Amino acid sequence: MMKSESQQENSEIQQQSDADTEDAIHKLQVDSWRKGEEGLKFRLCYLMLELTTARDAPNQWILNKRSIDIDLLDRAMRREEETILNLLQNESLLWNKLGIHPLWQNGTEIQPPPFRYGDIIFICFSVPHWIKATERKKFTAKGALILKQYRRDNPTSMIIAVTDQPGFRLSKDS
Repeated sequence: MMKSESQQENSEIQQQSDADTEDAIHKLQVDSWRKGEEGLKFRLCYLMLELTTARDAPNQWILNKRSIDIDLLDRAMRREEETILNLLQNESLLWNKLGIHPLWQNGTEIQPPPFRYGDIIFICFSVPHWIKATERKKFTAKGALILKQYRRDNPTSMIIAVTDQPGFRLSKDS
């Protein structure tokens, strides 16, 4: 008997929580419509960037949105785009239940450089041929600082380091 009462209480709490969530979302939708917008959208943003530096300025880092590695990643992403969209449009997901349509977007198209934010972030890194073998480890460590800055700016994002350099990783990537 105690167990069924507990289950009933949990069910009531969940129903109240769902109702509160729906009320909050409805208020946001109304605010959006009043501003002349179409309504709320669930945006999932991905970034594909390559971390590079110029030979004449090795301490200045550049984030490129076009490179061979980025093109390969982009092709792979496009191959899987239908699967990703099908997942995002699953009727059991909260945003779909509430009529909020998901958007899958490239972050470089919706934000200005230096492209600081994304939900899924791919960062490609390779050591240029002109970096001396004795300087590779130090160079990679400097590049890893930018990777760590992305983690600080995007604490809940998935960050994927694409590299062959063992020092270019986040602390949990053992």
